[in-house]
Amino acid sequence: MEWNHSTPFNQSSVVASGISAGGIQLNSSRTLPAAGNIPSWLTPSAGNSLASLRSLVNQSDGQARWSGMSSMTASNLMAAEAPPQVANSFLEATERLLKDGSQYKQKHEDASRSLAGTFLTVGAEQHPESVKDFLDKKRQEARGALIESEASVCIQAKRREAYLTPDIEWEKFKENAVSQYLGAGSGGMLALLRSQKQQRSLDVSGSQLGDRQLTKEELLFIQTLRDCNDEILTTHSAVSNLLERFSAIFTTLSTDKAVRELWNAFSAVVGHARSDARAVTTQDQVAAFRSSESFNKLLIAGARSYLELSAYTVAEEQVRNPVRDVSNELSSNAASSGGESTNVVVAYARAQLSKSRLSLGESTSGTRLHGVPVWALIYSAIRLGALRTAVTFCSQGDESTRDFARYITEYQRNNGALLASSLHELQTTYRNQNPASGNSDLYKQAVMAIISRAEPEQDFGGIIHSVHDWLWTKLAQTDTSASSPSSSSIDLTLQKLQHTVRSRFPAKQTDDCEAFLAFVLTGQFELAVERLFLNVKFRSHAAFMAIGLKQAKVLLISHETQLASVLLKRDGLFFLDLASVVRIYADGFRRRHLEPALEVYFHLSETPAVKVSHYDHQFSNLFEFCVYKLAKDTGNYAELFGVADAPGTAAVAGLAVPRKGLVHRLLPDATRVVVALAQDLIQNGELVEGLELYETTKQMTAMFRVLLKVLADDVLFPTTARQRQSLLNLATKYAERFQVAGGHDDVTVRNVYVMLDLLTFLNRVDNQEYRQALAIMRNINLIPLEQNAVGTAVAAYQADLLPEVRECIPFVTLQTMQALVSCYAAEKERILSSRIGAEVGSPLRTANLLVSGVRLSDGLIKLQATYRKQSHAILDFGNKIPSQQLPNLMDLLIKLEGALI
Repeated sequence: MEWNHSTPFNQSSVVASGISAGGIQLNSSRTLPAAGNIPSWLTPSAGNSLASLRSLVNQSDGQARWSGMSSMTASNLMAAEAPPQVANSFLEATERLLKDGSQYKQKHEDASRSLAGTFLTVGAEQHPESVKDFLDKKRQEARGALIESEASVCIQAKRREAYLTPDIEWEKFKENAVSQYLGAGSGGMLALLRSQKQQRSLDVSGSQLGDRQLTKEELLFIQTLRDCNDEILTTHSAVSNLLERFSAIFTTLSTDKAVRELWNAFSAVVGHARSDARAVTTQDQVAAFRSSESFNKLLIAGARSYLELSAYTVAEEQVRNPVRDVSNELSSNAASSGGESTNVVVAYARAQLSKSRLSLGESTSGTRLHGVPVWALIYSAIRLGALRTAVTFCSQGDESTRDFARYITEYQRNNGALLASSLHELQTTYRNQNPASGNSDLYKQAVMAIISRAEPEQDFGGIIHSVHDWLWTKLAQTDTSASSPSSSSIDLTLQKLQHTVRSRFPAKQTDDCEAFLAFVLTGQFELAVERLFLNVKFRSHAAFMAIGLKQAKVLLISHETQLASVLLKRDGLFFLDLASVVRIYADGFRRRHLEPALEVYFHLSETPAVKVSHYDHQFSNLFEFCVYKLAKDTGNYAELFGVADAPGTAAVAGLAVPRKGLVHRLLPDATRVVVALAQDLIQNGELVEGLELYETTKQMTAMFRVLLKVLADDVLFPTTARQRQSLLNLATKYAERFQVAGGHDDVTVRNVYVMLDLLTFLNRVDNQEYRQALAIMRNINLIPLEQNAVGTAVAAYQADLLPEVRECIPFVTLQTMQALVSCYAAEKERILSSRIGAEVGSPLRTANLLVSGVRLSDGLIKLQATYRKQSHAILDFGNKIPSQQLPNLMDLLIKLEGALI
């Protein structure tokens, strides 16, 4: 095969320039949009027409007046350092004229000479109505240009990251934009201009999306997540204790106490509730498990245990570090049973009474222990989960408390519930008693109501001092056996409690941490994550919590995108849009931290890929799509996918195989992603980068197919000689590397070799090296130059050549005929220009002339006959092959053949 290897490869000269920039450039100056480019949400169909916005603006703000509006465009509006200023004298004179109905006087003429770049003569003959119309027109043009400029900004913001602008963020952006437009009616156009200028300065000075620096806390989360991902890849199963691992980070990390409490509550409750979720695999099974009685019991038990333990820990800390010395007031022989400290309960009861401003000396029951009313001690012991201590207090009290001890004993034996008979008996006793005023009676009522579940709607305002206390009283009265919220008008079910919590903690009106705690402790994990996620301060925690819930198999996941929300409600259940949560969080730092972003994106491996109209590629899951976007937006192909090793070097020189990319560990088969990226690069004119990506994943067939198409395009659409030579060198390099690596010689590779020979042939023709060009064609026998080779050439055309090469054959046939005719002409000229004499210096006799003339004539005849045979073979071949790309091929060939005379 004839390959030209003489010219060194030059990457900068590779042809196929990229697609013309028709889209909006990132970081480019904003320009006024063309007609029809107003965002859809500002069109009449969306309810916010541009005309209505203009009318709202035009009806307001009579103070925003300036000159120079005729030449003002959106570009110089944004380029100006401040809104244009105007002398007030002319405007005041104009308004006074319009108000009083008088005419201008000559003294106003000098102050009103120039307006919007034109000279306007103002005198007695000038009509005030025309001045007013002129001013209104210029103001309307300025406002229209400003609104259209802002509309262009909205379009750029949407296109800036394509899919990466999540719906929830995009809806917020639209809401703010519309608010600004509508606000112009009351705040004025000058305020809107200042806002626009400030926003523009932030765009210039601020970092791009994805450049955020991770905190130390987030890096620890990512490291834990990396270990989890390795375990998932090894065991092919979920890591159910991931939340506990995340929570353990805060045992050594000095961080916000509120954040530590959020994680402690979250991991404790979810860890307790997931114990029966090991067999759950599908989302239907997760929904069934979350609605089951087993989940209700596990959740309520875990939530109560957390609330009791956290309160006990705080009280225990108060005992170790008391604010005031109460040791003399505590009984020296305080009993402690089962590790439950009486001193802790007494300290807690004192603190509660202090908050209620109740005197320790007042007691309507007539019984006190350790200086505290006995019913306050019993309530505090139950609140702290110290049921044995509560029984002890009952036995040390009066007759009523000693009789009540049997209920607490039964309550402890049945894990926080009474038997049906005892429950009915205690409810009857509670409802038949005559509540008396007094501090001890309040605690007695609370104890009886909570244990008997007789007052689920009662909030016990005198003894409830925090969200923790309120949640504990509700959870303690929740009936886990009830399967429906309508099972009884008295029973408090988990579903009723969840509805109460949702109404009690509305968004933007209650503290996010308190709402999160209430949602978590009542089993509304999706609402808890969503509430925390909307707070930018806690967004990273919400993302990792969502991932932990998924691993624990208790998260209800939605694969549908909900506008302006990451939640979807269906059949009474809330589903979390995990994909939006993960992507919004990771997109904030993905440019600066590639590997951490991949660790987070990995948990979208089970999420179906998004379907976007302007992406033609097919991905098996959303993780692959995120990797595709990450590589496309950052351009770090080598870091993400690695670099292909040079064929033969490792075996010959003992070189180590180059490192694999960051993606390889999490996505061993990145073929779909790499192929999609390579196709995009080649389509944009970055041929070398696209071929390198193909080679990285050993997609040699696809790589050679691309090379074949590019080489064929160069034949059909000729470029400069330098570009063709660069392309030839590039293709030759890959062909040689493929041969060295011992690749399989398939039909695509063979056709690439054919195209290399054809390009070499065309280079010879372009350089007028016709004899060498015909020698190459005789060697490859693609275009026959002998009549007996026509059949073989036609058979090879039909059987061996791919469509890309077949399209080039008519043009190559024409070039072959051209080379043949040119070679014949040169040969004929050489014969005619040679000396007629047989020997140099011999006399020119008549006989010699006759002999030389005969020889010359015979030589030309033989030359013509030889070339005509070759041309007839070309004509025969051209007549037997299709030529849709060159319909007049035969006419051109016949005309060229006619030059062989």
